[in-house]
Amino acid sequence: HVYKALESPDHIRVLTLHPSEDPTASLYCSIQQQQPGSECISYTLAGQGFNSILHCTDGSNFRVTANLHVALVRFRPKDVTRTIWADAVCINQNDPVEKSTQIPLMPLIYRGASRVLVWLGDDSDQTSETMQLLERYAKRPLVMTHVSNIKTPQEDLLDRLFDMNSQRITKFFQIP
Repeated sequence: HVYKALESPDHIRVLTLHPSEDPTASLYCSIQQQQPGSECISYTLAGQGFNSILHCTDGSNFRVTANLHVALVRFRPKDVTRTIWADAVCINQNDPVEKSTQIPLMPLIYRGASRVLVWLGDDSDQTSETMQLLERYAKRPLVMTHVSNIKTPQEDLLDRLFDMNSQRITKFFQIP
């Protein structure tokens, strides 16, 4: 893919995913420039090579990691386009000058996003169950321990569940 120079330092590129009802269909997108404010995708790198293809409507292609490719397939709508910022595609990785100006903008890009889509990979390591456990644990009422050290049966059960799943939780937080 040949990148066009960014119009100004506060512009970014975004990719517009074209819809498909078939999850096995090739990914097609178009690239345009805008100011931050679209959805962003945050995904794990997992040390993968750039072995998957993202097709552009201008006839060019991007090589992306398998994990980013799967994430884009999962987030691709069936009937409408979706505009997303993804660093590996939206920043020219072969231009050190552009990278040196765009990478410092990443916190602003994520903060200004209408939504951040997070992709931790396929659920092969029980990611969704771990997320549900963490959500339940986070929602539990805080007990004022200086008033009482007595736990309710629900709190005791939740603590035991958390302890039983500590290896899964540790593995979850080690996702790159």
